[in-house]
Amino acid sequence: GGRDYHRILSREVAEGGGHLDSILQQYIMPRLNLIEGVIKQGIESGIFECKNPFLAVMGILSLVITYESNRDKFRGTEWDGKLYGGGREMFFDFVLEYTFKGLSRAGRPVEVPKISREVKKALEALVEEIKKQHI
Repeated sequence: GGRDYHRILSREVAEGGGHLDSILQQYIMPRLNLIEGVIKQGIESGIFECKNPFLAVMGILSLVITYESNRDKFRGTEWDGKLYGGGREMFFDFVLEYTFKGLSRAGRPVEVPKISREVKKALEALVEEIKKQHI
């Protein structure tokens, strides 16, 4: 369960975190590079404008980490329902809309794509890996 995970993670960090770096490099970083590539393609095609696509990816990553790492802190508070009541699907939809609106060229209508269940499942797996690395 969660306690075992935290105990293992704590030991891994205390021992230098060698496996964490490996997971980060083999699993998470390639996926973040893919997201950066999508943003760059959007810039090249004139859909997006962004001076630093990598920082845009880091902003998305930070939002995911903050959302997931505060889940226990907000449990039972008035903010719990606001943040987590709609589940991860609500969160993914928000992040997608927020990101597209933030990257879209000024004055251009924003078309937020609908993402398939398969893509959402892949994103959920990525969120779980990010969560494991940062919580």
